[in-house]
Amino acid sequence: SALLAFVVLVILAWPFGLFVAEEVAEATDAEAPSVTVDGTNIGAQLETAMTGFGETLSSITDAASAEAAMPSLNAALETFTGVENNVRNLPQEGQAAISTMVDAALPNLRVLVDGLMNNSAVRPVIGPVVEQIMTALQALG
Repeated sequence: SALLAFVVLVILAWPFGLFVAEEVAEATDAEAPSVTVDGTNIGAQLETAMTGFGETLSSITDAASAEAAMPSLNAALETFTGVENNVRNLPQEGQAAISTMVDAALPNLRVLVDGLMNNSAVRPVIGPVVEQIMTALQALG
């Protein structure tokens, strides 16, 4: 199926550096709903954070790049946690719109995460924060 084809593409392209922004854009290609809490467009904030998270993940290839990605991953965790708290204050329609957007992006983000978590040099560096991020995203989905 399409997911299997995507996984094969990631596995084949990863070592050659072909897995870049186009795949990341597809991974987070859900349209951001216009949902505002206290003057902040939560949908746009979440879309930007998910795109950045995907781009950060795609930049990680070894322990050194994993270390270099930690500030971005920690910032993403802070953003997703804040969004998760704000979404609780939304009316049901807003929560549903956010859930739909996150659900559309999660499968492709999981492919990126799974690939990195299978890398024994990368997992110890980013594993805990990435697992927290995915937990926060799953709570939003």
